[in-house]
Amino acid sequence: MATDDIAALSTGQISHLSTSAIAALTTAQAKALTTASINALTSAQVTAIETADLAAMSTAQLSKLGTAQVAQLTSVQVTALTSGQVKSLNSDQVAALTSAQLNALTSSQLPSLSTAQVRALTTDQLSKLTTTQIVGLSTAQVAALSTGQVAALTSVQINALASDDLKALTTTQVRALTSDQLSKLSSDQIALMATDDIAALSTGQISHLSTAAIAALTTDQISALNTATIDAMTSAQVQAFTSAQIGALPY
Repeated sequence: MATDDIAALSTGQISHLSTSAIAALTTAQAKALTTASINALTSAQVTAIETADLAAMSTAQLSKLGTAQVAQLTSVQVTALTSGQVKSLNSDQVAALTSAQLNALTSSQLPSLSTAQVRALTTDQLSKLTTTQIVGLSTAQVAALSTGQVAALTSVQINALASDDLKALTTTQVRALTSDQLSKLSSDQIALMATDDIAALSTGQISHLSTAAIAALTTDQISALNTATIDAMTSAQVQAFTSAQIGALPY
């Protein structure tokens, strides 16, 4: 069929095409589908779209996929999307992505997510990202995370954050870190945190830092601590202080 004929199919007609017919569409024919036709595709038809055809579709076409349709994309289809197509997904479509689909995003696709798209991820979705994907997040993406999203990160994900990402955390995000997350921060990670972030830790949070993390605090970080925070430290944490740290105490 000519592309004009494909474009002329009504939504009722398109929804009755077999999955094999959908799979047989050429790239040109797939690109000729109207946005209304795209929206009329059944879940089975969406799954049948060839990866080359999907990658050739315009962002306008993809924007018409409903959340139920998006959830039916296979991992292979998701991997085939171009960075531009990934970036064009609206917040509802992003929120509809399954864990398997999110895990299928490649190292070139994930950075293309806008900060708005990152904030559209549910806490359950975010917690399912692999450590490799967490490492691949840009500083802008990390800084865009809501406090709820930060608190939902697993301790393994927190431990995987790159140095630049840790530095990108805002004081508000740092205050959202859970006791379990803080206890898993490595000494190298703690030493990289801004003094403002260290100063923002609550008395409850500071008491959950490991002794290795306490010993890794720089003298500038120690000086940034308030007396209430220092008083909340456990005896084991206090005993972990180095002589240089003791000399930097703010009292």
